[in-house]
Amino acid sequence: MRVLDRTELLERFGDTEFLHLLWLKAKKDLPSRLDELRSRLSVPVTDEELPELTRLLHKLRGLVSNFMTEKDSIPKLILCEQMVESRTLAELPAHWKRFEEALLLEVDNLESWLRAEGFSCE
Repeated sequence: MRVLDRTELLERFGDTEFLHLLWLKAKKDLPSRLDELRSRLSVPVTDEELPELTRLLHKLRGLVSNFMTEKDSIPKLILCEQMVESRTLAELPAHWKRFEEALLLEVDNLESWLRAEGFSCE
């Protein structure tokens, strides 16, 4: 199991309170972004949809990459982006699922740490 890099997070954000504040903002936006991508990936992707799918994946990476330090979910998301860019879409749903599973674990680790530091993640 990979471990949350608290030192890296504190170097990025300066202190836990600021990290917590920004995480709450990111967390609020995360479900709608994931839902939109899930719905787009649940059906065959057309050539016309590829640029928008690439954009949405990249925006998602921008949203979560500052918070996920375990180096598991972000490489999986980058692989999804690369698959869209190279139009190798057959395996994309399976890779997306692995990304979401890794992200869920990393979010849980981040929020467990924040709760242990005295912050609410609701």
